[in-house]
Amino acid sequence: MQRRPNSARSQQTAREQVISLAERLLHPQSSHEQRLLEIVKTAAAVFRERGYEAGTLEDISQQLGMTRPALYHYVRSKQDILFLTINYLLDIALAELNELERQQDTRERLRSLIIHLITLIGRERSFFTVFFRDKAGLEEPYLSLIREKERAYVAAFRRAVREAMTAGMLPNIPEGIATQAILGCCNWTYQWLDPAGPVPLEQAAELIASFLVDPHPMHLAGKEDASAAVASDGQGQ
Repeated sequence: MQRRPNSARSQQTAREQVISLAERLLHPQSSHEQRLLEIVKTAAAVFRERGYEAGTLEDISQQLGMTRPALYHYVRSKQDILFLTINYLLDIALAELNELERQQDTRERLRSLIIHLITLIGRERSFFTVFFRDKAGLEEPYLSLIREKERAYVAAFRRAVREAMTAGMLPNIPEGIATQAILGCCNWTYQWLDPAGPVPLEQAAELIASFLVDPHPMHLAGKEDASAAVASDGQGQ
């Protein structure tokens, strides 16, 4: 059954409004934007626990102590919330990344990017679970916008990897493979690295960054106990 033209235009206009609002959530100003950010954070927790398909607007409104009609004042569909959730996460990641890219030292820049990603995953575990597990459920135009931001994030890592290779700090292999290998290692921590585990999140991130970037094992001297704790923690997940 084909959607009526007026209905399609109405949906397009509604999604354009959501996209415009999404760009303001990183620094919400109005009470409407601040409340919407609360909704987005709650939705991330609900979707992480129940999954995007199983989680409902009713679940989200109950968690917030809102009625469903009141929730509709902010968002009209789960698709809108899914986009807002993933877009907010990428906006946080890109904002932090832009600051780190200004570092002049090549090794420290790459180390900082790795530490940033692992600690961000630990801090925003619900958001990353939704991102990795449910991103494929996005529809257009949301999906294209998210992919564009994701490409910008990966490109920053790729630049850092390229420069580290040029400086002789990493093996000279295809930079795309090296970039995805590092990102894959970082990304998978959402499955096993417990932010409340025996090793503080920031320390665990530093250990992983050293393992990936620093060529001299002596850099980790004196950190054997922490490394063992991270390994034990990971095996227990």
